[in-house]
Amino acid sequence: MDLSELLKLDRIWYLILAALTTEAATNLLVKSEISNKFIKKPLFKWRKKKICGFLHELLDCGYCTSVWVAIIPALWYLDLAEWFTPFVIILVIHRLSNALHYMIDILWDLKRPRDF
Repeated sequence: MDLSELLKLDRIWYLILAALTTEAATNLLVKSEISNKFIKKPLFKWRKKKICGFLHELLDCGYCTSVWVAIIPALWYLDLAEWFTPFVIILVIHRLSNALHYMIDILWDLKRPRDF
């Protein structure tokens, strides 16, 4: 598939889904308590080993992590990893529901009486 094929309008939606998936997975790895407890803390304990220290530092940087996380959604976008489709759907729904939740919180805050 050449670049013009990949950037056709009907494929742009898949690119957006891949980007949302990358962002959601990165956010879960870098900022979630589960990741902190089961991935980052063990890596911090073993940080003297080069690979563990590297991985721990990588997970402290969202931009750095997203580069590596983007590999699988990119393969999915290129139709090389169809097995990843359920994860794309799950993470996109997760991220969109978070955005909706955030917008509803803002609306609720606007309606809530202020204490002065």
